[in-house]
Amino acid sequence: MNLLFVNNIQIIMAKSITFYDDCDVYFGENDIECYGYDKNTTFGEMIDKAIEHNCNVIVKNGNGKWYLKGLDREYNISKEKIEKNVGNYPRKKCWLIEF
Repeated sequence: MNLLFVNNIQIIMAKSITFYDDCDVYFGENDIECYGYDKNTTFGEMIDKAIEHNCNVIVKNGNGKWYLKGLDREYNISKEKIEKNVGNYPRKKCWLIEF
């Protein structure tokens, strides 16, 4: 986990972010905000929310809504599940975050 301290405040930073096209994972599992986040939410805001909630997967569906997934999941488990699903879900974008 990468930590940064600014004015004595601990900030968690992502170590890496990997993009996968046409992919989704963890259907209905460990979602934060099960109805998704507004499509006008920025990618940067979603990264912040993912770090805040300890979710290592962000998905954007074909309609533009954002979803946080992988709550408290190990990075390697999420990576394995994602890589099995690449190409199976057209119009969905997936990002895997390593903390």
